[in-house]
Amino acid sequence: MEQLRSYELDGKANTVLASLAGAMRFVAVIHVVLGAIYGVVTVLGVMSGHVAATLGGALQAIYYLALGVILSGAAVYFRKIVDSHGQDIPYLMVALDRLRRYFNLQRMIILILLGLALVAIVLAVLLMQR
Repeated sequence: MEQLRSYELDGKANTVLASLAGAMRFVAVIHVVLGAIYGVVTVLGVMSGHVAATLGGALQAIYYLALGVILSGAAVYFRKIVDSHGQDIPYLMVALDRLRRYFNLQRMIILILLGLALVAIVLAVLLMQR
């Protein structure tokens, strides 16, 4: 296990990982910016008295901010693989765990939305039969 722990990736792999980390960081920043925009719009909506209409914006703000934070964390660990010596495998495992969290959140939201869409379709069919 110690041999695997100290495994060092070569230059080509580091180039790929550095590029991946940069792309992930960019997408993470976009997620955070979108989350902040939805957050500001939500606050403005609440201040103008449209509390009920701002629930969707608040949920989107939380969702995008969470995605941005999780993806940014993964990008940091992919970058650490490139910058470190002898710690590539431990950093890789942390980075992959962060990516797992990112995609688990995406999967959860997709399943919730599919479930809501199915409920809406069933309700529409039932209402049309009346």
